[in-house]
Amino acid sequence: MTKPKPASLPTTPAPPPGLFSVLIMAGVWWCAVVAHFLVCGICAYMVGNPAEVPFWLRPWDELFQYGISGFLSLLLMLVWWVIVAIVFMPFAFVALYIGRGLFAVAGSADRSADKAAERDDAYWHGLGVMTPVLIMALLSLLILPVQAPHHIDSESGLETAEQVSYAAFAEYQFLSMFAMFVILALFGTLFGGAAVVATYMPDAGMVVFFLLIFFSIAVAIGLGLGIGPIVGELPHRYGVYQATAIAFAFLALLTGPPILLSLRGGKKGPASV
Repeated sequence: MTKPKPASLPTTPAPPPGLFSVLIMAGVWWCAVVAHFLVCGICAYMVGNPAEVPFWLRPWDELFQYGISGFLSLLLMLVWWVIVAIVFMPFAFVALYIGRGLFAVAGSADRSADKAAERDDAYWHGLGVMTPVLIMALLSLLILPVQAPHHIDSESGLETAEQVSYAAFAEYQFLSMFAMFVILALFGTLFGGAAVVATYMPDAGMVVFFLLIFFSIAVAIGLGLGIGPIVGELPHRYGVYQATAIAFAFLALLTGPPILLSLRGGKKGPASV
């Protein structure tokens, strides 16, 4: 006769990482996103600048004169996307080790398994808090070479920006980020409103959805006209790099708190500070 197995005790969910640790990692991720965005902007300018274009692209410049510029432009864009991904990887690892170093300086260098797990959770929670900022930065970078102002109309697709300085290009990079913010606000309002309507007004007719579309467009236009002049003045007042950091910080303060609350509410248990 076999003995009955004892009933397994319910496992207690691990507590969320300390709020201070998460805020530290969110700050580290903010620095990483800003630095990655600016470094990729420099790379984009070098790729598009005929004086700095990689040597393996120089012979292709002549091919743009024979009607296949669309294919080569697509190829150049794919190369650029790979560059953005490769450049991001070191920043992710640097953010991890800098965060651990800051924990050590702050007195959290406990080598126990619990503390190590808490530091790793804080790393991912910090990334979660900065996810909207990271998404906006990546989307802005992925369209940057295609929409860069130094890609002038000519028979050669690699004839760019000899008459446009890097300062002008960096300012365009900053403004492209604001344009992406307006686009995300448009689609965020549209799809968020559609989810609300589908949940609470499932029998709503097409008139409601048309009104939602017009409302989303109005929100985007309002953002563009309302804060566009202020955003456009930031690079001239503080400099492009400083304006970029301010814009990312503002977006983090706008989107971070609700994400932080949802992350910390997802795990039950006594949270450490």
